[in-house]
Amino acid sequence: ILAGGPGPGDPLQLLLKRGWVISTEPRRIGQKLAQDRWARVHSMSVRLTCHARSMVSEYSAVSRNSLKEMGEIEKLLMEKCSELSAVTERLRMSMS
Repeated sequence: ILAGGPGPGDPLQLLLKRGWVISTEPRRIGQKLAQDRWARVHSMSVRLTCHARSMVSEYSAVSRNSLKEMGEIEKLLMEKCSELSAVTERLRMSMS
């Protein structure tokens, strides 16, 4: 998804693009839910988790002074992504 994007010298642009991908994924997941495409929903939730993890890592790499509050937000984001992946995996298995 990020191929052909900003080079390594432009971390802000990379974070913005990653944020855009993350923000559009829930809508796409909703579309697949409406179509009853459960296997696809799970793979999309896993991809969303990977993008979120990468964004957290990239942010940490460019942030000079990460606030405690930001660490709590990052932790909450990753917890929610894990919960989403777990739920979609259970649903995928029950639909198989």
